[in-house]
Amino acid sequence: MRNDQGQDTTRRDGSATPEQEARTCRAASDASSVDPVVRMLQRAIAVIPLPSSLKSACLRVVCFASVGAVGALLKLATMYLLTDLAGLHYLLSYVLSFVIVVTHNYLLNSRWTFQMSGSAQRLGRYAIVSMLSALLKMALVYVLTDVAGFWYLASTAISILAGFVASYALSLRWVWSTRIEESRGAP
Repeated sequence: MRNDQGQDTTRRDGSATPEQEARTCRAASDASSVDPVVRMLQRAIAVIPLPSSLKSACLRVVCFASVGAVGALLKLATMYLLTDLAGLHYLLSYVLSFVIVVTHNYLLNSRWTFQMSGSAQRLGRYAIVSMLSALLKMALVYVLTDVAGFWYLASTAISILAGFVASYALSLRWVWSTRIEESRGAP
């Protein structure tokens, strides 16, 4: 990516530059429903005594976590609606709710967290990351509960944290990496 002076602003590791981080988690001007939330998060993080680049990174993590939290609520609501009200088997409801939540989270993260337009290719990468995260969480719950003897809810809490870290890292480096898009000549 090049700035107004024609200088390359992409880092070798694909991470965002300070200019890109300054735009992080700011909704587009036409997304008035998101703007108040973003402003609230920006004000909350502004009081933390950190350099601005770290504040920007913190804001991105908070936005990503917020999208995940909303996605979790959406998943529960969708599961309830499809299983209890529509009469679908709970496993079919689970799969359908997974597809709905992955699509929802992808769209919201694209627009709000990473400030990038959507693409089918990026959606596919995000779906893969989401599936890998789900598998990681399930395996971790099994190992911690059945092998290590942890209480199943403690195992689940640990797996959620591990899944969040893995999802965020993969999303940052692979799904929404400006380096990948530029190497393919994408806008």
